[in-house]
Amino acid sequence: MGFVADDVKQRLDVLIERGNKLYCALGYENSDKEQRKVYEKLCEEIGIDASKLPNFNSSYEVWYSEALQFVKKFIPDRMSDFVSLYKNEKRKEVTYLTYTISDALIGLITSLGSEIRTSPIHASQKLLQQISILRSAAKLVDSVIYSMVFSIRSDLFDSELDAARELLKAGFLRASGAMCGVVLEKHLAQVCMQHGIALKKKSPTINDYNEELKNASIIDLPTWRHIQLLGDLRNLCCHDKNVEPTKEQANDLLEGTVKINKIVY
Repeated sequence: MGFVADDVKQRLDVLIERGNKLYCALGYENSDKEQRKVYEKLCEEIGIDASKLPNFNSSYEVWYSEALQFVKKFIPDRMSDFVSLYKNEKRKEVTYLTYTISDALIGLITSLGSEIRTSPIHASQKLLQQISILRSAAKLVDSVIYSMVFSIRSDLFDSELDAARELLKAGFLRASGAMCGVVLEKHLAQVCMQHGIALKKKSPTINDYNEELKNASIIDLPTWRHIQLLGDLRNLCCHDKNVEPTKEQANDLLEGTVKINKIVY
């Protein structure tokens, strides 16, 4: 999961940098000689070569399409805001407040008499807002990817637990318990990874993960005790050949695993 998140963050960083270049390009292309000095200085401050700025009109649409996909994936509740900064379908008139980036792309200028009211330079703040939304998306990468992975794993674990339930019904108590034990161990391992808990032991057990989660205050004492019991039941099903697990014990292990998968994350 960490590699995926790092890759997404790197791509977002590149996209944000491209956005900054487009912002400078928009201002530079629509300014007079004196105003251009402001953008040249800005480029210098953020480490951009002003002589190598992209052409805004030919580069923005590609950037917007890519950026929109990130916003849709990581902060869908800001998607309408992001789109409206590009194009406002609901406006009744063109003003400084309703002027959008799509207006700048067609070079729209409005005036009142000899006074220019809106022009492409007025889209600069809208582009800055889009870049700001992208920055907020970057901060949510880890949590969103974890939620996606957690959801996929939960679906897989649910399927395995359904299989364990069928084995239990058929009387294969040890097989059902073993399957539950594997699911529980994998889940606790995932929770430890999410919270940055690294275990030194080469092959950690349910009890090892349980102990680390308690020490890190991820789980409370009653939950720790419950997982301890589930670990004992798993060992009974998998390792203790002298004592046969009862159907009630196998069922407790199954239902306990289902519960822990839902409340510990």
